[in-house]
Amino acid sequence: MKNTFVVFLLMLVMFFLASTTSFAEVVIIANKNVSEDSISKEAVKKIFLGKTVKWDDKSSISFVVLKEDVHKAFLKEYIKRSTSQYKNHWKMMVFTGKGRKPRAFDTEKDLVRYVAETEGAVGYVNKGTEIMNVKTINVN
Repeated sequence: MKNTFVVFLLMLVMFFLASTTSFAEVVIIANKNVSEDSISKEAVKKIFLGKTVKWDDKSSISFVVLKEDVHKAFLKEYIKRSTSQYKNHWKMMVFTGKGRKPRAFDTEKDLVRYVAETEGAVGYVNKGTEIMNVKTINVN
């Protein structure tokens, strides 16, 4: 009886932890002057891995990331890499001279402000975040 209760309690804790970290819905946002209104998941992946550096209209892409939980959800959904794999990717890009480490923000509010003020900027936030002066990019 005691063992059954312990197992039940452990399962309940594991369910709670899984549900709190994996249900973040990520929204891709961009500066209002970005010409694209929708892009593919593959295009998002290429942008945030530094493989695509220009928008379709040939303007420069400036992508930014978050440092916390939404970042993990974004990496899982769009990049298909863990946080450590993503960090290692950028260490290699910097080391080989193929790119610069993306600018990272502590808060979604700061990221949104940067995207709103920076031509060609793109980033991501949690779905419920207030996003003013930026546009949402549909991902298909």
